[in-house]
Amino acid sequence: MHDLMHDSPSDALITISAAARRLGIDRSVLSRQIKDGLVRSHGQKVIFSEVLADRAANIDLTRSGRRAGRAAHQDQRPAPPRASDRASPGARPDEDNDGEEVDSQETVLVDGKLMTLGKARALKETYLALLRQQEFDVKAGTLVDRAAAEKAFFEEARVVRDGLLAWPARIAIEAAEEIQIDRSTGKVDPRSLTAVLDRHMKQQLTEMGEPDSPV
Repeated sequence: MHDLMHDSPSDALITISAAARRLGIDRSVLSRQIKDGLVRSHGQKVIFSEVLADRAANIDLTRSGRRAGRAAHQDQRPAPPRASDRASPGARPDEDNDGEEVDSQETVLVDGKLMTLGKARALKETYLALLRQQEFDVKAGTLVDRAAAEKAFFEEARVVRDGLLAWPARIAIEAAEEIQIDRSTGKVDPRSLTAVLDRHMKQQLTEMGEPDSPV
C-alpha cells in the first residue's frame, strides 16, 4: 500500500451494514458472525478495526467448527448422490466434485510461509478489507500521501525559519529607540530590553498566524 498518513475513522462506531459494505460481504454474514460471538459489537454498531481483527483471528475457528459439526454427525448424513446426479457447475467454489468442502487445514505457501488454507483466505480477506478502508479514508479526506504531507510541512517550516532569521534586522532600529538606558550605569536597562524583545517577538508570532489549511 502507498505510504500514507491519516487520522483514520476506523475506530469510530459504524453500522453493521456499513462495515459489511467495506468488507465486501453481505450484511447477513457479518450479523451471523456477531451473533455467534466471533465479532465484537457495541449495541447495533461495530468498530471496523475490531471487525478486521476478530474476523482474521476467528475465521479458521468458524470453518473448523462447521467441519467438526459435520464430522460428528457424519453417520446421520444421507448417502452421497450417484455420479450422474452430481452437478459440478452448481457446486460451491470451496467444494470438490464429490460435494466435500476443501479442507481448510490444508497448507499453502504464502510469501514464503506455510499456513492453512483457511488462514490464507482470512489473510486475503483482511488485506482486501484494508484496501477498501484505505480507499474510503482517501475519499473521506482523512488519509493523505506521506510524501505530500512531508513536503507541505517542510515548506511551512522553511517559511517560519526564514521569518525568524530576518526578524532581528527588521526590528533592530525600532527596538533600539524603545530600549531605555539605566542612568546610574549608562548601560541598557535589562528590564527594558526584555520587555521590548518580548513585545516584538509576540508581534512576530502573531503576524505568522495559523496555517491557512492544516494538512
